[in-house]
Amino acid sequence: MGDCIIAMKSNSAARTAERALRSVGISSTIVGIDPSITRRGCGFGLRMSCSDINTAVRTLDRKRITYGDIIGSY
Repeated sequence: MGDCIIAMKSNSAARTAERALRSVGISSTIVGIDPSITRRGCGFGLRMSCSDINTAVRTLDRKRITYGDIIGSY
């Protein structure tokens, strides 16, 4: 499985999400993305293995961290 990106609205939101994911053992990297490719105009994202996406989304939802589109195949 390749890499996926969870889009985030801001750099600070991405950093908060990165810490939350790290706390459950998910390694991610903050990347800049072209806002025109997301529905909400998100300019940052968290790149991680697509195999971690389901756990990552559950973690972000549980911690009430807002995120945008998921880019990539999962």
